[in-house]
Amino acid sequence: MNTRKINILIAEDNPLLAESLAYKLKNIGHITTCSSPERAIKTLGKNHFDIAFIDLSLEEEFDGLEILKESVAQGIYSVILSGHEGEEQVTMAYELGCQDYYIKGDEDITIEQVINKFLLIEKDFRFESFIQNTFITNDPDTKNEILHLMENTYTNVPVLILGPTGTGKSLLAKELHAISNKNKPFVELNCATIPENLLESELFGHEKGSFTGATKNKTGLLSLAHDGILFLDEIGSLPLALQAKLLKAIEEKIFLAVGGTEPIKSNFRVISATCDNIVELLGQKKFRMDLYYRLSGINIKLKPLTERPNDIEILLKHFLKQGPRKIILRKSAREILLNYSWPGNVRELEKVVRILKGKNKGIIEARDLPLQLLSGENPAMITKDLLTPIIRQHALAHGMGQTIKQLKAEIVSGVLNDHNQKVNKTLKALRISSNTYYSSIKDIQNKSGDHYDAI
Repeated sequence: MNTRKINILIAEDNPLLAESLAYKLKNIGHITTCSSPERAIKTLGKNHFDIAFIDLSLEEEFDGLEILKESVAQGIYSVILSGHEGEEQVTMAYELGCQDYYIKGDEDITIEQVINKFLLIEKDFRFESFIQNTFITNDPDTKNEILHLMENTYTNVPVLILGPTGTGKSLLAKELHAISNKNKPFVELNCATIPENLLESELFGHEKGSFTGATKNKTGLLSLAHDGILFLDEIGSLPLALQAKLLKAIEEKIFLAVGGTEPIKSNFRVISATCDNIVELLGQKKFRMDLYYRLSGINIKLKPLTERPNDIEILLKHFLKQGPRKIILRKSAREILLNYSWPGNVRELEKVVRILKGKNKGIIEARDLPLQLLSGENPAMITKDLLTPIIRQHALAHGMGQTIKQLKAEIVSGVLNDHNQKVNKTLKALRISSNTYYSSIKDIQNKSGDHYDAI
C-alpha cells in the first residue's frame, strides 16, 4: 500500500480495540499505543508521527480533544475514532483540525480509507499545515522554497539555507528534522557565538590534556549528530582554519578529536545556514569554494519581510493569538505595525508583540509602541534632530536618567539583533566598552518579559 513505513499513534483506552487496531496496522507502519491523554500528549512531544487515531473519550468524556489539539499543532494527520456521533461533538473535532471523524465498528474500512487518503495527500497536507501553523506565509516565492525543501525530506542531500537574520532559517532546519525522523539526533551549533579557539573542540571533541583546561575527554557535536542532523547556523562565520577540517569530516564521515589519534566515525546529514552574502565571502576568499559546494545541495533562499509585506498582517494575527493573554490593537497602532519595515524580520515582529502583551494594558494605542516604530524609520537611520516629542514626554514623566538608561538598552538590544547576536561586532558598531554593553544587557534582563515603557 505504501513505499515506506509510517509512524502511527493509537490513543485508545479499550485494550481490545487498541490491540486490534495495532494488529491491523502492523504491516503499514510503526505503531505506538497510549491509553491515557497524559501519556499520549507526552508521547507526541517526544516522537514524530504521521497519523494519529484518537478516541474522543478516554479516562474522561471528550478528553481526547486535548490530544487532538496537540496532534494538529504538530501537523499530524489526525483521525477521531469514537462512539460519539452527535453533531456537536463532530463539529467540535473538525473545528479543532481533525482530518477525519469515524464511528467505531468497522475499523477495516476506516483504516483503508484513512491510509489511502493520507498517502494521496501527504506532501500537500504537511506543507499546508506547516505554512499555516508554524512558518506563517502567503508569499508565493517563500512557499515554493519551503515546498522544494519538503520534497527532499527523505534524502541525505545537504541543505543550505540563505537569508537575513530573523527570517526563520533555524525553524526550517528543525522542521526538516521533525518530518524526516524526530527520534534521531538534532545537533545545533551557531558558529558565530563560539569563540574561535573553542570551535574546533566543540565540533570535533578533544582528548584529556590536549590543551590547557582540557581536564577530561569531550565528545564533539559531529559525534553527537551520528545518524541524525548536524545544523551549522551562521556557517559564514566559521574560521578558514577550520573549514578544511570540516570539509574532510563531511566528505569522509571520519575525523580526529583535538589531541586524538583514533579516527571517529559519524554518519550525519548537514544543514547549514547563513545571513552573510556567501558569494561575497567566496570572492573575498573568506569561505572555501570546495566547502561551499559540499554544503550546497538543496539551496533555500528566504526573503526579508520588506519583500513580502503581505505576510506582516498574517504574522501579526498569529503572534497576537499565541498565549493565554489577549490584547487589542487600536487602528492607529495596527497601521504603524503594518507599515514598519521590520529590519529584524519575523523575529523582531514576534518580539514586539511580546513586549506589547507584557504591558499592563489591554488596549494598545499608537503611543504604546516601541520607539523605533514610532519614529517611522529604521533604527539605524540617523536623523538631524534626535530629541523627538515622544522622548521628551518620556523624560518629563520618568526623569532623564531613566529615559537615557532605556534608550541605551534599546539601542544595544537592537544593534545586537542586527548583528545576529555577535557581541564583538556590536561593540565595534556602537564604539562602546564591554562594561557599557553588559550594563545595558543587565537593564534589559531586569525588565523581565521586555516590559519597556513606550518612548
